[in-house]
Amino acid sequence: MWLKPNADVSDVDSIWEYALTVDGYAAASEKFGFDTVQYKDWWVEKYSYYDRTGYWEGSFEELRLCLFFFQRNERFVNPGKTEGETLMAVQALYLAVAKRWQIETDDSDPE
Repeated sequence: MWLKPNADVSDVDSIWEYALTVDGYAAASEKFGFDTVQYKDWWVEKYSYYDRTGYWEGSFEELRLCLFFFQRNERFVNPGKTEGETLMAVQALYLAVAKRWQIETDDSDPE
């Protein structure tokens, strides 16, 4: 979970690679006690909030899980075609993860 993101990364393949360095299903189950249906509901709520506000909200762990579930969703819904507004949302989320890392670890120099 606590793997430092490289703040300079913006290509979707590298972002997805980082997203998959955590087992989001196990982490969400451990952190929130989620079952399978709750993963989707949680993810939809987080993404809907971003859609309405343009802001990814949450702790580092929550944002990491958002990134993981975003990747899983894209893999199933839109395999190999993350582009346009969806790509911008992915990049915004990854940047939010990197900023949250800085704040929560007091690391003033993200890679």
